[in-house]
Amino acid sequence: MSQGKPVYKGILCSIGAAVGFGCGSTVLKVIYQQFGQIPFQDLSFIRSVACAVAFFAVLVKKDRAQFKITKREFAFFAFAGACGLFVVQFFLLLALRMIPVGVCSFVQSSSTLMVCACSVLLFHENISKSKGLGIGIGLCGLAFVVWQRVSVQAGHVFVLGILCALLSGVGKTVYLLCGKAAAQKGRRYAMMAYGMLICALMHVPFISGPAQILRYFEEVQVGVFLLLYLLFCSILPYILTFRAIALLPASTAGSLNVVEPVAGTVSAFLILGEPVACNQIMGAALIVVSVYLIHRDAGRCAAAEADAGGKDG
Repeated sequence: MSQGKPVYKGILCSIGAAVGFGCGSTVLKVIYQQFGQIPFQDLSFIRSVACAVAFFAVLVKKDRAQFKITKREFAFFAFAGACGLFVVQFFLLLALRMIPVGVCSFVQSSSTLMVCACSVLLFHENISKSKGLGIGIGLCGLAFVVWQRVSVQAGHVFVLGILCALLSGVGKTVYLLCGKAAAQKGRRYAMMAYGMLICALMHVPFISGPAQILRYFEEVQVGVFLLLYLLFCSILPYILTFRAIALLPASTAGSLNVVEPVAGTVSAFLILGEPVACNQIMGAALIVVSVYLIHRDAGRCAAAEADAGGKDG
């Protein structure tokens, strides 16, 4: 079978995950505006529990033997859950309360460079000229997309929001790299199941209480919003992300995350009415170019691997 098909499938999964997470930031903003009584830490806890249940269900369907883990694996999964999944979710939801969706998505996407740098150091991946150029153009595009003159007037709250989004980006880098390591051993779903369980447990000291969590689902409108968010903007994007990093180099999967802020900005414009200026349209165009360059690089690598495999055979 051609090596190109899994690569392109991985690219589609990575882009699909980025769109889901980007739109998810807008949905969270809607939840904050419409149902402001829900604290961000409760939302983060609900998301963690839902994802843990979903990934344990995947393990039941795929391979129940993966429920068994060694002490070393548990320590690794706990690290991924505590330093990756908890940090990325907790601080993302906190940041979204203080800064616009587009700005938050851009700052969090600093993880793109972190993933690429760590991939070279940890997985000995090569960053080609095409991929490097694509990353650079994508980050320039992201800067265009979210640049807002009024944002500098927001003061300390804006700065705190930026710091929270940066921390979320660090967490995203950790879980992507941990996911890549787990995927190489065929344990990515086990890592996500146990990692999300640890993440949920870490939220317990901050939540309003189990009874209050259940009350959110008693009101039909709130419950429907939460369920849609959990399914299409949390569980599915996470599954697509880890499918992507099983098929792609971590640096390529991480680079394609540049689509996420564009999805967040566009969905925020359509749903929340956040303004979109000419500079943001220019930025979106640059991001399209960057995705093409990264896509072309991945395709070329796949073709080279296919040729090498043919010669070896």
